[in-house]
Amino acid sequence: MIQRIKKMSLYFLASIIIVPVFIGVVLLTILGNLKKIKNE
Repeated sequence: MIQRIKKMSLYFLASIIIVPVFIGVVLLTILGNLKKIKNE
C-alpha cells in the first residue's frame, strides 16, 4: 500500500513538472509561428 502511494506521488510530481513545461513549449511554438507569419 505504501509502495502504491509513493508511485502515485511520483506521477503527481512528474505531472506538476511536465505540464507547465509542455504548455510553455506549445506557447513558444505558437508565438514563433505567429512571428513567422507576420514577417512574411
